[in-house]
Amino acid sequence: MEIWDLKQAPSQTDIIWGDLNRNRTLSFLKTCLLLCLLFVLTVGLLTPLMLAQAGASIFSCLHVGFIDDTAIAKYINTLMTLCFNTIFIPLLIDFLILFEAFDTKSDRQLAILNRNFFFMMINTLFIPLTGVGTIKAFLQAAKDQKVTDWPSWISQGMLLQYSYFTVYFIQLTFLSVGWWFLDIPHHIMRWFFERRHRKKMENSVRKTPFIDTYAFDLGYHSSYTLVTYAIAMAFCILTPYVLFVATPFFFFKYYVDKYNLTFVYNSEFMGVGTIRKQMVPLACFCIITFQSLNFAILASKMDC
Repeated sequence: MEIWDLKQAPSQTDIIWGDLNRNRTLSFLKTCLLLCLLFVLTVGLLTPLMLAQAGASIFSCLHVGFIDDTAIAKYINTLMTLCFNTIFIPLLIDFLILFEAFDTKSDRQLAILNRNFFFMMINTLFIPLTGVGTIKAFLQAAKDQKVTDWPSWISQGMLLQYSYFTVYFIQLTFLSVGWWFLDIPHHIMRWFFERRHRKKMENSVRKTPFIDTYAFDLGYHSSYTLVTYAIAMAFCILTPYVLFVATPFFFFKYYVDKYNLTFVYNSEFMGVGTIRKQMVPLACFCIITFQSLNFAILASKMDC
């Protein structure tokens, strides 16, 4: 007796028909190559801490007498991290994904979600938490430490860096949410494509109106909201007032995204809950990270 395995078929709007006949082996090798390139660019060669140090050195050369250099350096550090994770990494991931082929648009959004989550977790939480510049330095520092000393090493980093993450949340609430509240990326992309459309229509016999196809990026918004959730949970016990800074971010982020998704952006495809299913294990990973960091703090206090 033959047993069939049945599952819900994707929506017609979700299928990328042009990529169904692709060479699967070549597509897999291309994906691996692009992932290695992305890892080298965002983790090995360029990190927000390195950018922040470059910006702080430039500011120190200008040196304004009535401004506290330490406060400005901390502001530049967190601002560079914010810009790196909310602008540079997503743009780089979206650009590299253009060279890949997927069966469905939801699979493409899943790739955006997982990659943004991975690189944002490294560059937003782990590297600033340990105070190193690159992932190579982080691995070297972990190698130099004994395994039994890891709890005290991590807890010491959390005690030293909690003010950094507080400033990060303040900037995230006002700058990042304000960026999407003003719909700046949408206006920039619409201006660019509309200008290109008008230039194309100048020499065209049949004039067609411009159609705005900008869609809500579910993978990007879900990933960096999850990373923010992980940071808030990691520091909620050590510094409880972080929750009072993080709560406004989630409050405003919810209503801004709800408004944009409902009234402003187009619907790219009709999914079957693929993004929602992937959010569950990533949220569980955030909870495990929260438990691990707090266990490290508890273990270091017991050693004392």
